[in-house]
Amino acid sequence: MKIPAVKIGVFLLLFFLSGATYPLLAQAGEPGPSGAGKTSDSGEIDALFDSPEAGTIDAPAPGATGPGGSPGTGPGNPPATGSATQSDIAPGSTGDPTTGQPVASKSKTEEPPTAAPTERKVQEAPGPDLLKEFTREPLSVSGSLSTAIGGLAGFTEVPPFDRPAQEAVRSLYRDLDVSGYAEFTNSLTFRSRMDRYTSVQGTIETSYPSFGLSVTELFLTYVLGERYFFRIGKQAITWGNGRIYDDTNLTASAEGGYSFKLTVPVSSATVTAVVMDQPGWRYTSEPGAQDLNYAAQITVPVGGVEILLSALYPSQKRRDEGFAPRGVVGAKTTLLTVDLFHESLLATDRSYTALSGFFKEWGDPKIQLYGEHRFRVTLPERPLTDIPWIGERFEDGPSSASGGGKADHQTSLNILWKRFPLPNLDVGVRWNHAWRDNSGYIVPGLKINNPFPNGSIAFALPIYWGTATSVIASEFSDIDPRYRKLSLGAKISLSVGY
Repeated sequence: MKIPAVKIGVFLLLFFLSGATYPLLAQAGEPGPSGAGKTSDSGEIDALFDSPEAGTIDAPAPGATGPGGSPGTGPGNPPATGSATQSDIAPGSTGDPTTGQPVASKSKTEEPPTAAPTERKVQEAPGPDLLKEFTREPLSVSGSLSTAIGGLAGFTEVPPFDRPAQEAVRSLYRDLDVSGYAEFTNSLTFRSRMDRYTSVQGTIETSYPSFGLSVTELFLTYVLGERYFFRIGKQAITWGNGRIYDDTNLTASAEGGYSFKLTVPVSSATVTAVVMDQPGWRYTSEPGAQDLNYAAQITVPVGGVEILLSALYPSQKRRDEGFAPRGVVGAKTTLLTVDLFHESLLATDRSYTALSGFFKEWGDPKIQLYGEHRFRVTLPERPLTDIPWIGERFEDGPSSASGGGKADHQTSLNILWKRFPLPNLDVGVRWNHAWRDNSGYIVPGLKINNPFPNGSIAFALPIYWGTATSVIASEFSDIDPRYRKLSLGAKISLSVGY
């Protein structure tokens, strides 16, 4: 039987086309015959992110022309990577949108796609949400445990040393006052960030010898519109720049109750509003507007100086107990690598406090030097322009009917030198003095870090000049409630985190 020439030509043409597409499949998939016709899913996804516009088909390589001068492929001109023409796609095959290579169809009876192949790829394999990875944090739990034993031995009155040696030794032994203590604290903190807008955090603490179990913090943080930052719950809030004295910290007692805090950045300034509530600050079990405490603060940088303005309006019960509404004006700057600040507080009961301080830190070995001076006075009931010089004693005394009082100056200086003179040694000194009655104390100390795993040993030598009713007594009571004039203390601690 004779085969018409036309049929022979069609047969040869199909054979040529099919033979030309086979090696192209090998280029698009795995190397070698075993990989012919296979493509890499990961390569397709990567190509979606690498290409300028996912789903577009690039133009052929420059200089590749087909019959009639139109761009195309042919012997010696293989298709450029990422490009394809209709002649490269065999009947019944679909072009790969990312590599430009033909891929055999799954079935001839498969329903035609309702969307372009590339669009189906984007729907089936969406890219990862990179922002989600950075803003979502699964529930994490951490904790710390510390225990310590210590003691303090000293003298409430320093014995005279002008007696005979034997009598002086007996007197020292007889007047020696020794006390000891043991403590244990375990805290557990959990934190979780559900998304970029919401997170929760809390800390539960148990301690000995008080056998207490308390929630030290438990609050929700919420961000609205990338601008309004809310924090609601039990939390510690610190305002002001004082490290030693906290008179100008109007939210110093916030951790004792629940607070609602809103922070809003406005240009270069930051505005913060706080509503605080505690059972001891109100008359009733159900709080009303008059039972809440309202505070606001704004910080504004002006030419290298940070200006601070804050105010507090306490609850009705606190006002009745003598805690008057008050406001603070402050400024902070850095001069020759030294942080400097000043804050002034004035209450409606005419009590005035001025707090100034500095802070300086050096590198390795790490040295911290900071000090503060506090001036407190109750202004008399006369024009503010007619007040005495700072430090002058008012004639009416500390608690007169006219409301005047003696000016109270107090100074504190602290130095901490870590890793001196050995890598595991820290030394420090704190000096605090009240100028009104010349009472004060100085405490040099030494700490040995890691003499045993996770442990430390500390020694201190408190020296106190004053009485139990001195101006400085309330602060020294945190060091020694027995007000010993000269004593030596030691403390062995063990602390671990988990």
